[in-house]
Amino acid sequence: MGKASTKHFNQRKIPLPSFPLGIDWSQNPESIPDGALVQAENCEYNHATGALRTCPGVTIKLDHGATVASGFKDAVNGVHLFSSGQKLYKTDFITTTEIGDLSGASKPVYCPFDDEILIASGGKLQIWTGLALETVLTSPDCVFVAERESRAMVFGYTNRIDMSGIRDARNWTENTEMDAVFNEIGDGAKIIAVDTAASDLVIYKENSTKRMKGIYPNWQVLPGPKASHCMSYRSVTSVGNDSFFIGYNGFLKVRPTDGYDDVAPFEEGLNVNAWLVQNIDANAEIYHIPNRKQMLIKTQNDKGVYIYHYLPRYPDGRGAFTHRAFTHQISDVWTDGDQVFVAYGNKIGILDSETDKDDGQQIVTEIASKRFMPERLFIIVKYMKLTAFTVLPGNGTITVGQGDAIPLIFNSTGQDVFGNTADVFGNTTSVVSSDYSEHVEYGGGSNENMQIVFKISEGAVEIRALNLDVAEV
Repeated sequence: MGKASTKHFNQRKIPLPSFPLGIDWSQNPESIPDGALVQAENCEYNHATGALRTCPGVTIKLDHGATVASGFKDAVNGVHLFSSGQKLYKTDFITTTEIGDLSGASKPVYCPFDDEILIASGGKLQIWTGLALETVLTSPDCVFVAERESRAMVFGYTNRIDMSGIRDARNWTENTEMDAVFNEIGDGAKIIAVDTAASDLVIYKENSTKRMKGIYPNWQVLPGPKASHCMSYRSVTSVGNDSFFIGYNGFLKVRPTDGYDDVAPFEEGLNVNAWLVQNIDANAEIYHIPNRKQMLIKTQNDKGVYIYHYLPRYPDGRGAFTHRAFTHQISDVWTDGDQVFVAYGNKIGILDSETDKDDGQQIVTEIASKRFMPERLFIIVKYMKLTAFTVLPGNGTITVGQGDAIPLIFNSTGQDVFGNTADVFGNTTSVVSSDYSEHVEYGGGSNENMQIVFKISEGAVEIRALNLDVAEV
């Protein structure tokens, strides 16, 4: 009997619809799913298309000359508020005006309340009326403020939550049910952060987590989920029914359940937590960007952030991670309609898809797939098709398997994404005039293992799909 051929052993298709699963550092590079990445630097997902793309640039709107600590859009008065040192300013990015001294030394928290802005900075509650900055001397000292039950809700350096009179942030007198009220939460350990999960408050304390159900006067304080340590009031954010937070156990969320405790911690950052917890300190913060369906997660005082794209991409509801290295350290993020502003060193910048530079510095994007291993000796690439969409003309390289890095050219006039004279895969067929570029290649070399690596040196592009047919010998 003749010997069986292994020429076409284990033929398979590898569809990679824009590498949908993001960074996965929970396993070795050979064991992660096909659509996951071992590197995703300076890229993000377009929530509208699902495509992996280069990050937008940063255009500077204001250079203050001193560190900008926080910012907020005052939609009623059409200005942006920002703090620097212990001063509060307003700006329309044409004129900047100092409007007063903050009452405390903490980074301010801003809260719209009717037609005014409430501000907590570690001292007495303050109110920006649009004309003046008022200090409410009868309020508790507070580092945090939010609206709940039509009241201003604050906490400071104690174990209690205070709420103002109904629809009156200047009323902190405890006379009737319409006036100020408070609730002491558990033992004497101070409150670290407060957030919402469904209709409940989740109260993160120094040594425990509590839940507060109901509204005044029918409050119920119950034990909260275990293993839910939170770094600070700036390291939590609420999306839908869930409270996301950063602590020494990584990036988690508290979600409603049908269990006895009604809420439970869930390891949202499973793919990156082993790395994240090695570089976390008290400076950790989360910045929620609703219009991009993203959170920026800063783990410490450096220029890097994890970008968490929270629309579900895994069967258990988890989203996907990428990473970004900014030119300056960010200290706050806020939105104004579709625009995203960043407090950026001494400056205020805006995320800008019309540029590939970050305050004048070129953004370089690097993306690396999992490492595909053969079951026998070699992987042979038989067919590849890449579809990309040009946002801004530019160039880069692609490496497939163990071959050399090949130049890429992409533009908006329909030229081949790989250039006019040398295709990365040897195909010389022109593409039609479009912002989309497609490239088809038949045949390829053998690889002891195979990894796809993109480097985009200039410009901006969305990777819509990469499809491979491979065989093993």
